[in-house]
Amino acid sequence: MAEAGISLDDMRAAFAETPEIGDVLGRLEETLAAQEAAIKRRRAAVQRLQAVGSPLGLLSELVTDRLDHLPPGTLRSDDLDALLVTERIFGPLGAAIQASVFIVLATHPGLRAEQDRLDAAEAALDDNVDPEDPRVEEIAVQRCAHQLALDRAVEAAGLNAAEEDLFEADLPEDNDTQMSAVQSITKMPYDFSPARQRCLERTAQLLAEA
Repeated sequence: MAEAGISLDDMRAAFAETPEIGDVLGRLEETLAAQEAAIKRRRAAVQRLQAVGSPLGLLSELVTDRLDHLPPGTLRSDDLDALLVTERIFGPLGAAIQASVFIVLATHPGLRAEQDRLDAAEAALDDNVDPEDPRVEEIAVQRCAHQLALDRAVEAAGLNAAEEDLFEADLPEDNDTQMSAVQSITKMPYDFSPARQRCLERTAQLLAEA
């Protein structure tokens, strides 16, 4: 089997499951099929990167189609990282919808500056800040106003219409890029301070009431 390219580790694992040769070969076939699928996914990712010619190739075509008109450099690496996480958890459709916000940020310097300011203000809500500190509520109010401004910009640019078209399109399932909700929970950050967590909660409440 080793001469056929089957690793000793794979053989040991298969024989550990069952001593029957037929079952062993079946287990090996399943292992090789999974490895083959993983290699195909990696090759497809490399080919996509080559075709797109930029890190946007890490995203699915559905998402890059919404972003390819942006001038080079206007989509930040943090934006790309956020889209990659969204696509991994919610699939290409979720990331394609989220792309509207990053299109607006990339084309509206004022909104981008406010986003950066609020990100820094939230990051400053560390463990030394009391959750009842007035700054927490102040930043939550500002974040809510900023989010509403982003929503208005999305609508003004007609990006919401593009989102509706995505929902109506007959899109194929992409199980390779999606993880379960349970898996995603284990990968989410939980190191926010109590003050920052309170700020997020208040922002969500304010948006719900808006």
